[in-house]
Parts: sequence; C-alpha cells; structure tokens
Amino acid sequence: MRSYELFSIQDFIADDAFIAWVTYPTQTSNSFWLEWVQKHPYKRAEVEEAIKIVRQLSSQPDVFSEEEVQQSWKSIQQQIAPDLREEPAGIVIPLWRRWYAVAATVTVLLLVGVGFWWYQQPVYYTTAFGEMRTVVLPDSSLVTLNGNSKMEYQRSWSNREVTLTGEAYFQVRKKRQRNELVKFTVKTARLDINVVGTVFNVNDRRGKTEVMLAEGIVHINERSHASQNMVLVPGDKATLLPATNALTKEKADPHIYTAWLHNTLIFNGETLNNVFQKLEDSYGIRTTVSRPELLRKRFTGSVGTDSIPTFYNQLQTIYNVRAKATKEGYLID
Repeated sequence: MRSYELFSIQDFIADDAFIAWVTYPTQTSNSFWLEWVQKHPYKRAEVEEAIKIVRQLSSQPDVFSEEEVQQSWKSIQQQIAPDLREEPAGIVIPLWRRWYAVAATVTVLLLVGVGFWWYQQPVYYTTAFGEMRTVVLPDSSLVTLNGNSKMEYQRSWSNREVTLTGEAYFQVRKKRQRNELVKFTVKTARLDINVVGTVFNVNDRRGKTEVMLAEGIVHINERSHASQNMVLVPGDKATLLPATNALTKEKADPHIYTAWLHNTLIFNGETLNNVFQKLEDSYGIRTTVSRPELLRKRFTGSVGTDSIPTFYNQLQTIYNVRAKATKEGYLID
C-alpha cells in the first residue's frame, strides 16, 4: 500500500492509481479516495490541486496549431507580464521589470510543456522471473503478467492500447462511447489483438505468439500480411510460429494455457524441449541436456511452480536420467 499521506502534489500527479481515479473514476476508486481524504483532511488541498492538474493535462490536445501557440503566448503575456504591453509614450519601463516578466512567462510555458510531455510518456510494468503481477488499467480492465514479462501503454490512455512482451492474462471491461463499443488492442511483436470486452491469454516469446480465448470474441491481424485476419470464439487458440508467416487456429482447453495463474504448468504430450523452454522463459531455470535426443521425448503431466525440484526428480525416474542442480538451473545426462 502506498504511503499517500507522504505524497506531494507532484507525487499525486505521477501516481498511476490517482490518475486512473481522476480520469476514469469507478465506484471502488471513488470510495477509496473519499474515505482517504476524510481520514487525512490536511491533504485535501493538495489532492484538489492535483485533481485540477491531471484534468488539465488529460484534456490537452495532441497537436497545437501555430495560431493556438501564438494566442496562448499572447494570453500568458497579458495575464502574467502586463508590463510588457504597450505603455504611453515617454514612460520608461525599468529593465529588471522586463526581465522579470519574461522569466515568469518562460517559466509558465516550460511547466506546461513539461507537464504535457510527461502526460504523453508511456507507463511500463515488468516482472522478474517467477513473479506474477496484476495491473489495473485506467479503464479498470485487469492484466495479470506472468514472470519475465513487460507491458506498456500511453499515460494519456487515449486509444485503449497496450504493448506486450512475454505472457499475460487479460480481463477487458467493455467501454461505450457515443453508444458504440470502444475496442481494446494488445500489440505483440507481429500481431494486433482487438477485443471489446473479453477474457483471454497471450503468450509472446521466442518469436512465437499464442492467443487462447476463454470468453468473448477476439479479432487478430498479422501486421505484415494484411490478408491474415482471424476471428476467435471461446475455446479457440491462435498460433503464429517464428518459422512461418502462417496464422493457424485450433480448439484447445483454456485451463491448460491459464494454469500458470494458479502456480501450475500443464503439459499434454509436449516435447521436453518445449517444457524446458517454458521453465526458462517464465522462471529463469535453464536446463542443459547432454543427450540431444532427450529433448524430443514427450511429456504429459503438471508441474507445480512452487515445487520444480520435484519435477526434475520425476524426470530421473521416467526417462532413466540423472538431474543435477546447477547455479543456472539443471544439468541432465
């Protein structure tokens, strides 16, 4: 829990949860912040000022025309530096007053520019090996990141779009604007995954992308081949392999591909090579095999991510091998 009682105005306007509340308030966030302000009345003025700043920044246009820039400059000059306006003939304006007015004007423009720049910067979330992290997006959609994953989106949240590297489970809330559903897009290295209100899993590693749909409908576009579009319904899994440009679809069990949410990996006839790659990608456990033919053997079963040593002990019995723990992971011979 963040120590909001120690926050300054600058801290509030840089806090993702605070920004999400101001720009996309929900019943839960409203209840939290109203209760928090009641418990910390001495922070009310700072919270109110931070709200004003976030609202001003969120309403900034993306592009300013030359005319708008000139008008803004003239307005600031008139409001903050009245001494720079025309004076009656014969009146001498002290030089220090001119420089003071110019400095004040430049300071205001600089603050506005920095604030606008900051509001357009991306927000990043990352996880370490073996770590899971749930993120609440500005529209209250939920994203759970698997280990060794990264997600980013624009702080302004103007287009409901995130970029993913690694693996994540999405629970997307529906949003309407002018009585039309607003799409939500997940971008991977090669795919655009478009939804409106959906539950699905995305795994994007080693050039391979898998999309497993649990609820709703998903539209997939392969960016380098506009003709490769695909629609998924619950129970469909789309796969894009690194060796080909073909986007394929098949029926699959969503529970197998989302078992990692419950600290379990489920394998159904997968090669040991794939098993070892998944353990390395999400948990940082590197497996070195002295006999390459072992990698082609198939494995069916589950691996508890909190008891991975047990899995390697089982391999010794199943395949008549020796598994030795190393600094990086395991050596099998």
